Amino acid sequence: MFLVRFSEAAVTEMLIYVDAYRRGYRELFSDTGIWFEKIILEQYELSAQSLFDSLFLSIKQLLRPSKVLGRSHSVKLSECHFYLGDRLVIISYTENAKKKERTVQSININRKSILF
Repeated sequence: MFLVRFSEAAVTEMLIYVDAYRRGYRELFSDTGIWFEKIILEQYELSAQSLFDSLFLSIKQLLRPSKVLGRSHSVKLSECHFYLGDRLVIISYTENAKKKERTVQSININRKSILF
C-alpha cells in the first residue's frame, strides 16, 4: 500500500471546483421567494461537502494499491482517471517507489452542467 499525498495545487483545484458548485446553486436558489429556500441552500451546502469528501476518498482509494489500473506514464508524471457519478476526474501524480508514496499534482474535473 502506498501513502497518498496531495499537493497544495491539487487541494486548491478541488476546493475551487466544490466552491463553484456551491456558488452556482446559491445564486440559483437565493432570493427566489419560495418558503423553503433556506432548506434547499442548506442541502446544497451538505451536498458540496459530500462531493469534496467523496472526491478526496475516491482518489486515495484509487492510488493506495501497489498497482494502479488504467494509468498512463509520461517522463515524470503518471495519469489516471475515474468517474465520480457523472463527473470525469483526471489525476496527474508522481510516484516515489522507494518511500512508497504517491503525490497528486493536479486534478481536472469535467464539470457537470446544471440544467434548468
